[in-house]
Amino acid sequence: MGCVFLRYFGNFVITPEIKERRRRGRIFMVIMSGMVRAVHFHRRMRVLHLTSHVGYDMACLSEDFQVLRKRIEHEFDFHMEYVKVVTGEGNGVIHCVYFPVDFDGSSMGWKIGFIPQRWLSETWCDITGGSSVVWISDLHMRFGMKCLVNYLVSQYFSGQSLLERVSYSWGWVFRGFRCLWRKLFAWRYSADKWRCLIDWDLLMCSELYVIQGRFKVFFGYG
Repeated sequence: MGCVFLRYFGNFVITPEIKERRRRGRIFMVIMSGMVRAVHFHRRMRVLHLTSHVGYDMACLSEDFQVLRKRIEHEFDFHMEYVKVVTGEGNGVIHCVYFPVDFDGSSMGWKIGFIPQRWLSETWCDITGGSSVVWISDLHMRFGMKCLVNYLVSQYFSGQSLLERVSYSWGWVFRGFRCLWRKLFAWRYSADKWRCLIDWDLLMCSELYVIQGRFKVFFGYG
């Protein structure tokens, strides 16, 4: 049933459904924030799925992913910013959304960041010792970004009975963005959801300055 605590004038019960909804909301916020910034700064996003073979040690998935990431960056001369989830499907699967940036953090445009399927399959097989089934494609937003993120969250990043871990690189959004949300935006979300989300999207397309341990936000109008 979860825990029960006193809130306002009655008991508020945290059920498994509420916990799942909150987790889905956190994952949605992480993915959406990174995608808003990627679109604003003209970064082309791709979705990547990596499987594992029978007998593979699932505990090595995240470590092997980092090996693959470094090989990709060395081979194709770009840095990967990503959000990924490891699930227990089969012998372990990684679902990842990434976009490429130059090593100094600048955008590389829409045509950079392509990874050949054959090279990816052979490299992943070499790293894992036998896992060659991979899939990579562009991330298309034909029905809008929100619809796409909802699909990704429901399909790959939430509701998984075998969900192991969700993680992302520092540059997927920016360092400290979740702390910023908790300190300045979370309380506003319950009071005025839509105004809060509009301001948050503006922040995703602007700069963040941290001065003396305090967040100071500047929205770049003009």
